[in-house]
Amino acid sequence: MTQPLDRTFFLQALRRALMHLYDPDELRRSPLIEIFGLRSRNSPAAALQRLLLQSIEALEPDASMPPMATAWRVYRILFHRYKEQCTHAEVAATLGLSERQLRREAHLALRVLADYLLERHAPADASVAAAPHGCEVTLGTHATPTPEQELAWLRRSLPAGTADLPQALDAVLTLVRPLLATTNATVECNPPPALPRLALVDWALRQILLNAVTPAIHLAADGVVRIDVRAGDTHITLELLPTPRKQPPPTLAAGDSEKLEMATQLATLCGGSFAMVKFCDGTLGARLVLPIAERRTVLVIDDNQDTLLLFERCLAGTRYSFLGVTDPEPGFAFALRSKPHAVVLDLMLAGGDGWETLARFREHPHLRDVPIVVCSIIPQQELALALGAAAFLRKPVTRETLLDLLDRLTQQAAQ
Repeated sequence: MTQPLDRTFFLQALRRALMHLYDPDELRRSPLIEIFGLRSRNSPAAALQRLLLQSIEALEPDASMPPMATAWRVYRILFHRYKEQCTHAEVAATLGLSERQLRREAHLALRVLADYLLERHAPADASVAAAPHGCEVTLGTHATPTPEQELAWLRRSLPAGTADLPQALDAVLTLVRPLLATTNATVECNPPPALPRLALVDWALRQILLNAVTPAIHLAADGVVRIDVRAGDTHITLELLPTPRKQPPPTLAAGDSEKLEMATQLATLCGGSFAMVKFCDGTLGARLVLPIAERRTVLVIDDNQDTLLLFERCLAGTRYSFLGVTDPEPGFAFALRSKPHAVVLDLMLAGGDGWETLARFREHPHLRDVPIVVCSIIPQQELALALGAAAFLRKPVTRETLLDLLDRLTQQAAQ
């Protein structure tokens, strides 16, 4: 007995076939052969391969389509990831995306291809038996992310950015204007001038604020939400005080508890906190505490100016300040004057030996605890770590890899 074609099962089978597009033995076992009625072909595996390749090419947009259009992104992801069988990291680098962003867009691309195939090639009465033994497949990183997976990805990607609080507040208050109109509420917020930047990316800050502000608006129907902002030495605190005019006071709307939980989890991931509180006057409100971005200097010692420019671009817009030198001597002198957060050191230097520079840092009593990241084309990771390097990066280096490493060194130093 058969069952209607299940879309999730179809997506799973499609992704597995795409991942093994040039493996006839794997394609022969694909349930897509039955779904598309290819079993009677002389070579069902080759027929399935042709169908998938032709369908990818059919999604190539017309030349008149703007280069930044979503259709082009969908096609390029399918082309590089499956037709060319590039790795996830290679596709991300080719398209200039973070690996997290590529995960999202790759899932969209897979759904677009699935819709195309089902619309044009699946029989109208297509059905499929329960997954055959050995064909259990999963979407893996391309599946619709669960909240836990989303938060895990956020945990890896959030720490490197910095954000401007007044700018984020303006953006959020503009976004909630329709909600304010329907609830007849207003928001009062006058943050103090010259606030320091916060240690999280701007879009994450906006999401935290949005998930905190919208429940407060519901609690302040026909009234006012006052947002008080105070800056401390290491954190900025926001207190949200909804003051309704209706009696009895309104309650949280449907879905508000989930929003508050999301604000709590996001704030925690960013090194802050969020909680509902009862203030001394008995008013129920919320308190959001977020860390101030401490600027950390990264000294890069490399005699290649292009490499220095690359590192400068990688650190732009993050909590890390870039300082680059082509000669180890002035780099060492700077480190003695202003202890950097970390040093990125090339091994092949025109002005000196990188190994000697590493030894000087490790032997000096004032610099021996500064993390040294050896970054080189020379495959000497084991030796570099044995001589005291905190980490080893093989050139070329991606922005994501560099920031992830610097964040890990920051966490280790804090511990």
